[in-house]
Amino acid sequence: MEKAESLRVTRGDFFASLENDIKPAFGTNQEDYASYIMNGIIKWGDPVTRVLDDGELLVQQTKNSDRTPLVSVLLEGKFKKKTDI
Repeated sequence: MEKAESLRVTRGDFFASLENDIKPAFGTNQEDYASYIMNGIIKWGDPVTRVLDDGELLVQQTKNSDRTPLVSVLLEGKFKKKTDI
């Protein structure tokens, strides 16, 4: 029997793939994200407040609209490590 014919993919293989290989198409891994917001979001000025307000509007649009079940958002800016702040 050829190797390809004897190959069997099981349910366990799918679950292992979900746990180890599948990455979110949108957003971020929750464990990675949690470390950034342990103490909440500090609203240090208008730029942060505007981003949060815009984000809340997009969330509400997605929740309440039949026409936009998915909204993609690109946030850009310089990444700063905790030691840079």
